[in-house]
Amino acid sequence: MTSLVKVRAALQAVGSDNSSLFISLIDDAKLGPYKSREALRCKFELAEAEQLSYPVRGRKQAPVSLSKVSTRELQQICLRDLPAMREYYGDRLIYFSQSGDPDELSETSPEDAGMQTITTLSGTNADRSNTIVTFPSETLNDMCSKGIDVPANVLRAAITTCTILPSDILLPLFHSNEGTTVTTLLSGSVAWIFWPPTERNMRILQTAYENYAKNFDETKMDVASSLEGGIIFLQTEGDGLRIPPFCLTMSLALETSVLASNSHVTVENFVSMLHRLPLLKAWYQTEQDGERLQSRFNASILTYLDLMLNGSPEHEDRDALKLPVTTRSALPGTLLGSLLSIWDSIKEDLAAMLGPADHVAMENIWETFLVAAKGRKCWLCNDKDVKDIRNKQKLMKAHFVEKHWAEIQVVKRVDSMVVGEEGQVHEEPTGQIEETIETDEGEDAMDVDE
Repeated sequence: MTSLVKVRAALQAVGSDNSSLFISLIDDAKLGPYKSREALRCKFELAEAEQLSYPVRGRKQAPVSLSKVSTRELQQICLRDLPAMREYYGDRLIYFSQSGDPDELSETSPEDAGMQTITTLSGTNADRSNTIVTFPSETLNDMCSKGIDVPANVLRAAITTCTILPSDILLPLFHSNEGTTVTTLLSGSVAWIFWPPTERNMRILQTAYENYAKNFDETKMDVASSLEGGIIFLQTEGDGLRIPPFCLTMSLALETSVLASNSHVTVENFVSMLHRLPLLKAWYQTEQDGERLQSRFNASILTYLDLMLNGSPEHEDRDALKLPVTTRSALPGTLLGSLLSIWDSIKEDLAAMLGPADHVAMENIWETFLVAAKGRKCWLCNDKDVKDIRNKQKLMKAHFVEKHWAEIQVVKRVDSMVVGEEGQVHEEPTGQIEETIETDEGEDAMDVDE
């Protein structure tokens, strides 16, 4: 359902404060219909070729194997997978989020309230739940993985998560992650608003995160009316959404809804993400477990950058992620060339997120790459400033630190959990569970982080 008239009618039928917020944005001409994406791409000069601006909606976006799951089967999957995943992972990846006025929330534990949400799926429990349940589902992951088209240069693939949204639950403004996410609606109906990641929208969201983090005043996040290029539509049962990196979004469950989501991060996503570091740093400050999330993010930065620059000769599957190296003159137009060309513009933002041990690890990663690069010239220097470095083994690290790295600032940082005492990068824990990706030869393209 994509026309504004039909979307507005569905929102009016809900008749809540949350739906009124969405209606007000429509009435104030802040949002366009789904079909206006192309016109908005042209208006804001968005990257249509890379499909980095708006999601794609439709049944073709959803894994075929998910189209035949009944509501009763969904409930059984949740009742089976949730306890199993909780026993295996503990509290680390299972989320029970209670929405609404704290004084009105149930006195039951979040876990019990979450199970109550699950029981409402079959209509056997008439009590309204305010608890959002999110957990990794092995069953849904197996179903989604059948016939999935995985890019060859994937750095991370997350296991499929199941999210249950009670009726009239609002997911407030936030950004999608740095990869491509496919979200399939298995049951229910959800109204989505998406804004493209224009520079204006990114600045507004970053400022909102920073203001919210000061005293956790939720009104500081009320900036939707200031964003540009928004669209609104309904996702109905069986529809899939392919969501590009860093789209801004809000959503409202018009009835109890179940979503299956999986995402992957490619080398291209990683390079583009480096421009969004200030936004991510601001977002971590808004999260209760922000330190842990940032620590894991720092770990992934170090690990993936090391793989892209230096590979991993002892692991053939990981070594395949090393960006092809030819000569310095052949860098323009390549992924490696893109990474090298933006480094000096993002180094300050990245340095501000890393702790002292991570700084040392970063210096070691780049020293290894720059010493091994062909010729005597530093591949990070631009053509105007480049000079010969005759003894690369002795002088390259000092050159990198002086010209291409940033000093440690006197602010609190979170070191990653993968850096040893000598600045060596160890096996990484990451921010999401990662599933094994099978290559044509049956080998793993990336180890599984459990």
